[in-house]
Amino acid sequence: MTQENYNYTPAVFYETKAAGEKRYIKRAGNTIGTICFFASLVSVFWSVAAVYISALFGVSKDSVMKALTNPGFMQFVQVLFSTVVFIFPFVIAAKIMKTPISESLSFKKVSGKEMRSYLYIGIAFCALANLVVNFAGSVFENMGFHYNLSDSENPTGVVGFILVCISSAVVPALAEEFGTRGVLIGILRPMGDGFAVLISAIVFGLVHGNFAQIPFAFLVGLALGYIRVKSGSMVVCIIVHFINNFISVCVSYLTDIMGTAAVNALYTVFLAVCVLLGIIGVKNLSKIGSLDFEKADTETKESVKVKWFLTSPMMIVFTVTVVILSCLYFFV
Repeated sequence: MTQENYNYTPAVFYETKAAGEKRYIKRAGNTIGTICFFASLVSVFWSVAAVYISALFGVSKDSVMKALTNPGFMQFVQVLFSTVVFIFPFVIAAKIMKTPISESLSFKKVSGKEMRSYLYIGIAFCALANLVVNFAGSVFENMGFHYNLSDSENPTGVVGFILVCISSAVVPALAEEFGTRGVLIGILRPMGDGFAVLISAIVFGLVHGNFAQIPFAFLVGLALGYIRVKSGSMVVCIIVHFINNFISVCVSYLTDIMGTAAVNALYTVFLAVCVLLGIIGVKNLSKIGSLDFEKADTETKESVKVKWFLTSPMMIVFTVTVVILSCLYFFV
């Protein structure tokens, strides 16, 4: 498990290393905060824009709204969202930060035993994160906090299932891993692996844009970021991400067929198997090498680097925007 070469040196020869680190982190925070801010606005107001743009081409508002309630059409919209939020913005960020995308993306082959171990850990962590978030959600529900995040209706039949798998499992696994575990971690790794994993997980959580998904996305982001850095490959991350989303799709369809109680019983068995596999994965990896991150070649403490990034003006704007938009779901 070798670490890729990410070289960073202060741009100005008389600048101290710590000052150069702060300048780089602040610039990264402002860049990522800006592109995510505009992406979040597009995600929220796209339907309004669709109505006005369609009107320019003579399409009535009723026709547009009818299309937006069509389950099949919404799968196409989901694919478009993944592209708008996780591909184009992060490509722009890489250009601004002068981080070669080809160096951020790694699809190197991972050995069989090592691959299985990371898969076991990733799937187990996703399952546990889902359990924790669902439990926390039920606690808040019992306390009277109702979060009105309506899910769109799934298209029916085999074709509908395939469409949902493509829009909810295949495309997100590719697009989201490209943007966060690929480009974003590539931008942040010059400041250390641990820093890159934590910040990428925070951003990954925030871009999901609502309190129902942010905690889960953050926890999964930590696991996938760890796997990306330690394995040196995005391949494992993509597979874990796909499996997690595919299982969610299956649970959704099976619930309609079998009922909530039966699906919960099946998921309990699945969770137990995942935990066992996760333990096996950790044990196997501990025999191969260290489970810790390599020490960062920076002068600044990790907590200070995180503070610099999160207190960048545009990261503050982006975070506040997400919080405000997320709170609106309580009143919808």
